[in-house]
Amino acid sequence: MSAYHLQLPYKIYQIVGNDALSFLQGQFTQDINTVQNDTIRCAAYCDHKAQMFANILIKGCANNYQIAVHSSVADTVIQRLKMFTLRSDVTITESEQWYFALNLQATEKICQILGKELPNDFQSVAGELEKCSVEVARLPNNYFILITDSCPQVISELMLQLMIDENEEELEKIRLQGGHFYITDKTAGMYQPQLTPLASWGISYHKGCYVGQEIISRSKYKSKVRQGLVFAKIDNTIETIKDVDYLTIIQQEHKRVGQVLDFYHGDKSIYCLAIVRLDSLEYSLSINDIDVTFQTIAI
Repeated sequence: MSAYHLQLPYKIYQIVGNDALSFLQGQFTQDINTVQNDTIRCAAYCDHKAQMFANILIKGCANNYQIAVHSSVADTVIQRLKMFTLRSDVTITESEQWYFALNLQATEKICQILGKELPNDFQSVAGELEKCSVEVARLPNNYFILITDSCPQVISELMLQLMIDENEEELEKIRLQGGHFYITDKTAGMYQPQLTPLASWGISYHKGCYVGQEIISRSKYKSKVRQGLVFAKIDNTIETIKDVDYLTIIQQEHKRVGQVLDFYHGDKSIYCLAIVRLDSLEYSLSINDIDVTFQTIAI
């Protein structure tokens, strides 16, 4: 299989100051104490009802952190975060960094050049790649991210030299099949993180208070989560399927059991993630009266 890369739709922000750790600890679902220089962590930023404003990636340590937020919600998220800095010693600024998705073959090639082993899940390795400072991070289900302060044009030229092609469909398929959803401006404020793989990847149930913690903890210890994130690959040539979009309804015998959270329209297939009732997976599900087979996400 060929090696592929794709620029990701994130805005990156630097959060620094003597109170940065304690500030972020009270905002995000992840335990910020686990964030180190050689790690990458997933987290959610929620409202008081535990509905996600955004899901984020976070790196850094020692009161110097970087967060990656989907560009469609980034301005709203940062504006809200700044409202709560109050008298804290915390500064939030946009960073000149870029994130690129890599498939396994591209990551193996880059790590070989760097003289590094492939990182484990939630770990990263760093080095110099043709005079570009890069960091390669790994998320579950073989989803890799290249992090760099070199501009996209420079990285595009470098990838060309390394024979790592740009392939949007292949990397979007890997992202979605691996459960790595985006919260966008179309879905912000609609879903709780415990319905997604963030229940295992990005929520701390033992740290101190953060926004939405009470509801998230209650669902963990006092109730049963009845919905979850599932993946489907759908034939894009079926006319009635072509309008799959955010919040498209998933049905079981014409009864609503879920809706689409994230998706990508490829040349011949649509790849989508949906939040559905887990007990409905025992039955035939459909979109626009077309049967669709969903599969759970490997955690």
